[in-house]
Order: sequence, then C-alpha cells, then structure tokens
Amino acid sequence: MRYRAVVHFAIVRPTIALVTLAACGGVPGPDTPRARPELRLVQCAPATPPPQLETIAEPADDADGDLEDSEGRPRVPGTRPRPGGWGTLGGRRQGTVSLGTPTATGALAAARVADALRPRLGELKACYDRELARAATRAVVQWRFAIAPTGRVLRSMDTSHVLGAELSACITRVVQATQFPAAPSSTEVVMPLVFEGGPARREVEPDLSDAVAWTPFAVDLGRPPAVAAVVGRAAEAAVRRQLPALEPCFGASAAMGSLRVMLRVNAVGELAGLRVGGIGDAASERCVALALAKLTVVTPATSLVEVACDLARGDARPWRVAPASGYDVIEARATQLRHGEMTLPLGSEAPEPLPDAATYLVVAQPDAPGRLLVRAFEWASAGTALLAVADGAAPPLYLGVGSTGNAEVEELDEGDVVRPVLHVGAKALTVCVNRATQQARLRDARALGALVQRVASKCRALRCASTLQIAIGDEARARDLVEVVGAARSAGFDRVLLGGDAGCMPPKE
Repeated sequence: MRYRAVVHFAIVRPTIALVTLAACGGVPGPDTPRARPELRLVQCAPATPPPQLETIAEPADDADGDLEDSEGRPRVPGTRPRPGGWGTLGGRRQGTVSLGTPTATGALAAARVADALRPRLGELKACYDRELARAATRAVVQWRFAIAPTGRVLRSMDTSHVLGAELSACITRVVQATQFPAAPSSTEVVMPLVFEGGPARREVEPDLSDAVAWTPFAVDLGRPPAVAAVVGRAAEAAVRRQLPALEPCFGASAAMGSLRVMLRVNAVGELAGLRVGGIGDAASERCVALALAKLTVVTPATSLVEVACDLARGDARPWRVAPASGYDVIEARATQLRHGEMTLPLGSEAPEPLPDAATYLVVAQPDAPGRLLVRAFEWASAGTALLAVADGAAPPLYLGVGSTGNAEVEELDEGDVVRPVLHVGAKALTVCVNRATQQARLRDARALGALVQRVASKCRALRCASTLQIAIGDEARARDLVEVVGAARSAGFDRVLLGGDAGCMPPKE
C-alpha cells in the first residue's frame, strides 16, 4: 500500500514540527473546526508486511493451526464464549444462502456471473433447507465451475469439502442448470456461497483485555497472497455497512484524523485477529474494535489474509498512538530512558534486555538524543518496538518501527538489490545508495525533501530493498526524525525501519 503525503512545517521551535501524513490517501485541507466530523471509510487493501531488513519468503498457504476451538469452530483471539453452547431454534428451522464476491477468469465479468446465478438462490435455499432438517450447517463454500462460450456450465464442484454429499450434489445440479450469458471464450469462476441457519450460533462476547497492541502492518512477514486484493474489497463492503455502528464511538471524543483497522480474515470469513489504532484515543479505538469484533467477510480465500482498512474522522492526519492501548512504554528524555521504575542514564553501558513483550512503545521527548533512542531499541530487543514523539497535550506522533533483536534478516548478493539508507545526524541528512552518498541540511526542508525524492526515483527505476532504513546518529534529535520520516513517506516509502548505524555515515570533513 502506498501513501500520498504533504509536508507542512508551520510550527517553529521549541514546539515540534508536525508532518501531515495523509495516511488514508487524501490531502489534508485547512484545520477548521467541525461540529460533527464525518467518519468515512477511505479504503481496505492487503496489509503490507512489517519493515524488515530484506524481503522474507512468502508464508505457507495453510492457515494457523490454533484458529479453531474445541468444537472445530473458527476461534477469534481476544474473545470468550458465554456459558452454554449451541442453542436450538424453535419451530421449523430455516436457512439462508447468499452469494459472496466471485472471481472470474475469462470472457465473462464476475458481476455478470453473479447476476445470472442470483435468481437461482431460491433453489439453492431449498437444497439447504433439506439439509437443515437433519443437522445444522454454517459454512462459506468456494464453488468452482467453468462456463462454456455458449453459457452452459461445463463442470462444477465444491472445493471446500465441508458440505454433506446430498447438499453438494443438489447445489451442483442447480449450478449446472443455470444458463449464463454467451461469450467469445470460456470463463473459470470461483463463487463463494454463504450458508447460514439451523441452531443459533453461540454468542461471543468480545474481550479485548489481552488484545495485541496496534501496529499498522501485517502480523505475517510474507507478501500478501494473490487473492488478498479480492478479500480487501469484500472487507471494505463489510466495514462500510458497519459505519453507522462506529459513529457512536466518537460521540464524546474530540479525536480527529486517521484510523487504521487491521483485520486477519480466516478461510470462512471470520476474524482471526483485530487491531485498531492511529487516532490516538484509547477509548474510541477500543469501541471500534468491539463494534467490529463479530464482522464477517465473504471471501474466496483458503487461508488467513490480513487487510488494512483506513478510515478518517474529519481530515486525514498523521497517525497518533495511545500509550494506554496495550503497549509496554519506554520514555526517552533528554538525559535518560525510563521503563516503569527502572532508569537508564545517558552514557550508561548496554542494558540487559527488558522482558519479552508483544509491543514496546518508545515515547520520545522532542529533544531526546539519537543515542538514547537506539539504546531504547536495544533495551526492547525481546519484542517489537514502535517510536513515537511526544507532542504536548496531544497523543504522541507515530514515526515508525525500531530495529530490535527481533528484526528479520535475509542476506542477498550485493549486486541483487539497491539498499538506500538515510542517516540522520546533528545537522544534516546523509543519503547512501550503495556506495554513493549525498547530503542535505536538516533545516532546509525543501532540499531534504528533494534529496529523498531522488532516492525514490532511483528505486522506481531499479530493484530496491523492501524497507527503507533510517539510521539515527548519536547527536540527532527526535524532532529531526519527524521531518525526515515525513519526507520519506511523502516520497512513497511506507515501510521504514529506524535504528542505529546501517553502514551509512556522513563523509569525513
């Protein structure tokens, strides 16, 4: 996912300069107050992997093995079942059948395939109701069939293998009897069919007390599967339908700006993970998570797919982080680091790693020196670390992911990939692209932005590493990183890894 960004530097020292990052794809307008700012969905798209030193191989195509409960139903981490179990519905049990978002390869468009099959839903429901007379079934089934140029179905089969033989045979007869539009050539179709009904599904009470802290990247390290774009469109439709339910989450909140919802969707369209953040208000983000916890996405995926849904309340703004939202916080000040009751003074020896934690949040004061920020990443080496910069009374401004001991590395031959690195020093930004170096003064925003844009242009022409590394010099300040990271995102670098010396140092004078 790419970002478009506009950088404004309207605030002078000692207040931190803000980088206005239109994370949801829009260009911010004037900061005018609104009585009731609109919550809008910008887009859902495949989630990008977290920043890493090199590209990691794609994950296996099968889903995680711990996503089912004791009854074989998909399990959503962060939820607990209410006492009881499967209930029963009184009277005659009725089912529903609906079409998901199909994929079509060939002459016929997916929409025309769905239009032709929609009038047969009554027959499909009759097949399903006969099954319900014997046992309850709820499933999202991927039905694959081929359509000849004449519009006749050549073959039809259930690729999910979760339905009974009689129900599967009945549906096959209905699909094969459907006449589709004629076309110049044949078409291959995968059509998700959603079957619901029978005994009522066990109610699930969302419990987000142990939810994973928000990061704006996928949990998996591999590239999204090919079907991820289709899942993203289906998730966008599902989230859009829930927008009225999300509005009350901001009723009493002054929070404005961009919100990112991270969804992990399993093979039956249920959520296997949910993280919400970016607007910096813990109560509103938790409310949104609770409202979306039972979301169902009709998807043709056969394994876990991670989707990022961007929303905005009012104008799009830089992401902000709520420290109270499940993070283990490290404070970075001008002369020391603090974690709970522990302190680490400037100039102290390398610390023992802090206990393993899912996600650390390093909240830096604007004047925190680079050597302490790098030391904070070393201190948090047992987990993932995000870096944010304090901004007065507002929630901290998110900058990016820090390089910790958990960073994944895969060595490539030196000639295979261009490795751009930005080194932030006391007064200058040094750019290293393989053996070439260039510099720009940190206080010259125009020259700094132009230099990073030249790096981006080179990366569009050549094969670049998947992650842009930003090395933090000992004498750099947190406020300077805001400016540099903003320039990087404005140039299209959405995966940024912050850390120490990455082999790019200013030329010796």
